[in-house]
Amino acid sequence: MKKINLLKKSLIISSTLALALGFASCQKNSGLANYNYQEEGINSKAMLASAPKKMAARAMMADNAVAESIEYESNSSSGAGDQQSINTERKLIKNGNISLEVQDLSTGEQFIEEWAKGYNGYIENSSSNENNAWFTVKVPAKSFEEAMQTVGDLGIVKSRGISSQDVSEQYYDLETRLSTKKVMRDNLKRYLAQATNLTDILKIERELNNVLSEIESMEGRMRRLSNQIDYATISVNLSLPGGKTSPVIHKPTFGENLTEFFAQTGAFFAACLKILAYAIVCGIPVIAFLALLFWLLFGKIGLVKKLFKKLK
Repeated sequence: MKKINLLKKSLIISSTLALALGFASCQKNSGLANYNYQEEGINSKAMLASAPKKMAARAMMADNAVAESIEYESNSSSGAGDQQSINTERKLIKNGNISLEVQDLSTGEQFIEEWAKGYNGYIENSSSNENNAWFTVKVPAKSFEEAMQTVGDLGIVKSRGISSQDVSEQYYDLETRLSTKKVMRDNLKRYLAQATNLTDILKIERELNNVLSEIESMEGRMRRLSNQIDYATISVNLSLPGGKTSPVIHKPTFGENLTEFFAQTGAFFAACLKILAYAIVCGIPVIAFLALLFWLLFGKIGLVKKLFKKLK
């Protein structure tokens, strides 16, 4: 019995020592891992020396490292969740082009405006000459196929083309990285609110400004990409039949040119007579006043002459 009790005590002591050694080993490995992790970008010695004062900055840097690791993994990995999202809803940029032969460019332009509005779309730009008109129209992507069919009602379809660009990977990758940056932003704001040391505050603010700038840039790219996905582009070319010009552009005949010449000549002489009449009406009083002034000063009355005689 004593031997059994002694054996039990030995087993208990051995187990206790094994657990203690395992715990110490884990602590050592954890410290080494923390040291290696901080050696890569966190400057551990200085921060550990002033841990109470620099807790916020150390947490901020650790958060950056973790967020960057998450971002890197999301970029380098094609995870099942992302792949499932891409398969569920693919992000496509749709483009179409169509060439039509019409009898009247002016009527065609009105049709294109009403056609685009009918699909809650708009004309992005347009140009024309006497034989052709070009339009770049934006319509909601969900109405793209129907819009491509109905625009053909305007005239005779000469050519038609449809293309699409799959930007699912680019879209979801940008969305993931933007979410990661927003998490970093929120954490940095929290660390900034907790920081008390001026040096830590400046470091956190600098890092926060960088993250905010990156978020703003990513959101701009996301808006542009979303707009291209949500609105398809349709290029429409209208052309008149060969040898025909647009009735909007009118070439005057010889008789019309002659009539316009006489009309302009008559208008010129009428303007001259009007100027002469103004000169007579306004000039006579002026001339009369100057004559009276001359008569008083130098004429029969000769006030100036009399003044000079007295002075002599």
